[in-house]
Amino acid sequence: MSRLDPVATYLEPIVGWRCWRVLPIQTLSEGKRYRLCAVGTYGVPKVWEPRAAVVANCSSFRSRHEAPHRSHDCGIYAYASEEEAERKFASLWRSNSAPGTTWAFGRVSLWGRVIECELGWRGQYAYPYAVAVFSNGRATPQIATEYAVDVESRRLSDLRALIARHPYEDDGRMEIAEGSWTVDRKWYETSIYGGMDRYFLKPYHEDLCKRLDGLAKSVGRLEERHAELSGGGRDDA
Repeated sequence: MSRLDPVATYLEPIVGWRCWRVLPIQTLSEGKRYRLCAVGTYGVPKVWEPRAAVVANCSSFRSRHEAPHRSHDCGIYAYASEEEAERKFASLWRSNSAPGTTWAFGRVSLWGRVIECELGWRGQYAYPYAVAVFSNGRATPQIATEYAVDVESRRLSDLRALIARHPYEDDGRMEIAEGSWTVDRKWYETSIYGGMDRYFLKPYHEDLCKRLDGLAKSVGRLEERHAELSGGGRDDA
C-alpha cells in the first residue's frame, strides 16, 4: 500500500473536540449575524458558514498542495481528547481573548481525507456536531437556529472555571500541528453519510422529501386520470 492509499474507509465522520470564537459578522442580506469562527491568526477559513461544509485550505501562500497534506500542518483540527482540547482552549483564550469576545467549545465532525496525528486529527471537511456557547446574550439561540445542531448555553462563570482548571503549561502539548508530519499515524477516507446526515443534511433532506412527495402525488393523479380516460374509451367501444 502506498502512502497515498487510505488505511480505512468509513461511512461515519470522525468526531473530535475543538473551540471557536463567536463573532458578529456583517452579512449582505441579514445585517449582523453570529458565526462560529476559527481561532488564531492562521485559522482558514476564518468563518464557518451555517449549513455548509467547511473546506480545509492551506494557509501558506507558497503552498502547492491540497489540505490536509502529509508534508504540511494544514487541515481542520480536532482533538481526540476533551481534556487536551480544553488545554488548547485555555491557551488560546489567554493569548487571543479580547474584551467582549464570545467563545464556543464542543465537538466537530471531520470527513473526506482525515489524517490522524498524535493528539487528534486534521480533516478535509468539517461541520459542528454539538457546541456549548459561553454567552448570556443572543449568540446562543442564533447559533442553534442557523447551524441546526445541538447548542448548549453556558454561563461566563463556566468559562472562567474551565480556564482555571488548566493553568498555563509550556510543555508543548498545546500544539497539534507543529511537526505533525513526524507523528502522523495513518489517514482515512470518511463520508458525510450516517451520523452526519442527522445534522448537516437534515434540513435539505426534509425539503427534498417534501418536494418528491408532492411530485409523487402529482404523478399519481395523472396516472389515475389517464386510467379513467383509457377505461372510458374502451367502454364506449
